[in-house]
Amino acid sequence: MGIYQDQANLLKVMAHPVRLRMLDILCRDSECVCHLSAALDKRRRARSLETAR
Repeated sequence: MGIYQDQANLLKVMAHPVRLRMLDILCRDSECVCHLSAALDKRRRARSLETAR
């Protein structure tokens, strides 16, 4: 059951529109926090906190 719990936890983490958009951006190319913030229209501090979760 451990592997399924790990996968479920990963899906819970990613199940947020902002995180999914961030993942989409990062899959295309690596970006710094300031570029992600501009693309997602968020402040840098909020974006750093989002990536830390």
